[in-house]
Amino acid sequence: MKLTKNKIVGGLVITGLLLGGYALFRFVMAQTNLLAQYSYKFVGARIRKLSKELVSFEIDLEITNKSSVEALIKELFLKVYLDNTYVGNVTSPTSFIVSPNSTYKATLKFDFVPMALKTNIVNIIFDASLQKDVPLEFKGYASIESGKIKSDLPINYSTTFREYFEI
Repeated sequence: MKLTKNKIVGGLVITGLLLGGYALFRFVMAQTNLLAQYSYKFVGARIRKLSKELVSFEIDLEITNKSSVEALIKELFLKVYLDNTYVGNVTSPTSFIVSPNSTYKATLKFDFVPMALKTNIVNIIFDASLQKDVPLEFKGYASIESGKIKSDLPINYSTTFREYFEI
C-alpha cells in the first residue's frame, strides 16, 4: 500500500480531530464533576429598593465547596423563573473565592421585576393552589477560575419555592 501525501494529511487531520474531541469530552466531564462538588443553601434576604418597576434584594447564599480545589467566582448571572414566568435576575456584585472543603457566605443581588408577573399571575396562583407549591428555576452561568483553568459553567437549577426557601 502506497501512502500518498493526501492520505498522510487526511490521517493527520482525522487523528487531530479525534484527539481534539477526546480533549473536549474530558474538559466537559471535569467541569461537570466540579459543578457537582458544590452545594448551595439560601440563608437570608433583605429588600434594598422597592418600586412599582423593580424590587431589589440582597440574598445571602451559603456555597459549599466539597472539592480540594479553590475556585474564584468572577461573575454569576442567573435568570429566575417562577412557574415558567421570567421574574428577574440574580447577579454577583463582586468576585469571591470559595476555598477548598469549606463554605462561603456570598451576598448576591436579586432584581425582581413585578410587572413580569402581571400577565401570568392568575396561572401562578392557580398552579400554586393545586400543587401547594410553585416551580422555581435558575438558568444562567458562573464564570469560574480555578488554578489556570477559566470556564463559564452553565447553571440550570430547578426546585420549588417551598424546597428552596425551606418553608
